[in-house]
Amino acid sequence: MRNRILLLACLTLIFYIPSQSFQRDETAEEYKVYSAILKAEHQADKPKTIVIIKRTSENRPILPGSDDQKDILKALSPLTQETLMSYNSRNAAQTELGVNKFDFIAKVALLNADEISEIFHREGLRDSWKAFYQKFSDSGGVIKLSRVGFAFDTSQALIFVSHYCGALCASGTYYLLIKENGEWKVKREQLIWLS
Repeated sequence: MRNRILLLACLTLIFYIPSQSFQRDETAEEYKVYSAILKAEHQADKPKTIVIIKRTSENRPILPGSDDQKDILKALSPLTQETLMSYNSRNAAQTELGVNKFDFIAKVALLNADEISEIFHREGLRDSWKAFYQKFSDSGGVIKLSRVGFAFDTSQALIFVSHYCGALCASGTYYLLIKENGEWKVKREQLIWLS
């Protein structure tokens, strides 16, 4: 009996503690990816406001007209199957983003569903966007982020970013980032939809 308890304790230490440590490291790394993509694509390195929807999107990476994820692997080569599987797993459920975790100059405004509804409850998108820009005049619109999928060694990352900027101004793009010299850099991007 004592040997079984000792074995169980050892197995717990072997599998549980590294897993928890990896999750913490992965979460910190996720915000580094968010920060890199927002700097590269949305001028977060300038003194302005970046408006982000607080809950991440649920998203399964496929290309328009396809229901096979192999197409996204080709389009975002050298995206690996391992990174894609991590992306799928992490995006099975939404999570809330934390405002103090981003690393850039811009001010972050995280909006929850009620705050979005309050701004966009008006009739007509033009009036809603006018109200939005009255409140966030120095922003470039609203951004919604997916969770980040990683290669196991965190050398590669996949993210989906939706950007809404007006009644007929929006896009959704997959980004493949590669870590070079400790910094995340956009390697490939694939525009999925545009309005």
